[in-house]
Amino acid sequence: MKMVQPYEIHKFKTDEVSLVNDLVVVEEPLEIKILFNEAPFEVALNVTMRTPGNDQELAIGFLLNEQLIQSVNEIEKMTYCAETDELNTLKIWLNDASWFLSHYQPKKFVTSSACGVCGKTSIEELNNKNCAVISQKVTLSAYTIQSFQKVMDDSQLAFSITGGIHAVGLFDLSGEMIAVKEDVGRHNAMDKIVGWAHQNQVSLKDKVAVFSGRISFELVQKAVVQQIPVIVAFGAPSSLAIDLCKAFNITVCGFAKNGRFNVYNGIENIELNQSK
Repeated sequence: MKMVQPYEIHKFKTDEVSLVNDLVVVEEPLEIKILFNEAPFEVALNVTMRTPGNDQELAIGFLLNEQLIQSVNEIEKMTYCAETDELNTLKIWLNDASWFLSHYQPKKFVTSSACGVCGKTSIEELNNKNCAVISQKVTLSAYTIQSFQKVMDDSQLAFSITGGIHAVGLFDLSGEMIAVKEDVGRHNAMDKIVGWAHQNQVSLKDKVAVFSGRISFELVQKAVVQQIPVIVAFGAPSSLAIDLCKAFNITVCGFAKNGRFNVYNGIENIELNQSK
C-alpha cells in the first residue's frame, strides 16, 4: 500500500515556472466491517478517509477509543475484503458480540480526514461513560518538551517528502520515542498509536502523546479514554480541548516548537529548569 503518490506539477518561484515531479500523500477510504463468530450478520461500522498503512492498528484504536471493545483480545481475526482488489475494506471478527452490540449505536457514519465528525458534543458525555479523572502522577522537564520537535521531525518520513500529513508520537516521560504513526487525518494517527500500543501491550497510562498539529477536542477525548496523562502539540489547542484536559487532569502543552511552549494545564507537573 502506498502512502505517497507522484504527480507532475508546475512550480512557481518568483517569475519562473518549472514542470517538476512531486510526491503527494495518499488519501483513500477505509471501510470497517464487524462480524461475529456466533452471529450470521455483519455491521458496516465506519468509513474513514485515511492514508493507507497500519490499517489494523487504526481499526483497533478506533474500536477501543469508541469503547466498542474493551480489549484487543476480543478480536478473533482481521482480513481485507476478498471481493475487491483494493485494500480498502477491513473485516474484523469478534469472538463475543455482547459488549459490542450493547454499546454500538445503529448508524453508519463517515469520518473525513479533517477532525470533527465524531458525534461527541460535551464533556458531560464522557463523564456519563464513566471515564475516570487521570490520577497518574507525572513529571516532565522543560528540556524534554523542547526536544520533541526534532525527534518528531526526524521520524516523520511521509511528512518529510510530502509536507501534507499529520503524526502522533508516543514518548515516555524521559523523552524517549516509543512509536510514531502518520496519517492524513490526525484522529486516524491517534487511533493508529492506540491500536499499536494495545497490540504490543504497551501501557499508555504513563506516556506522552505528541501531536504534529493542533489539539482538538476529539484528540483529547481519545486520550481521556486511554488515560494518557500528558499531551504536547506543535500547534494550538482549542478552548474545548483545554476545558476537557482540565476536567480530566491531563497536562497539556501547545506551540512546543523552536525552543518554546505554552502550558495550558498541569504547570505543577513541569520542571522548568533547562537541563535534563
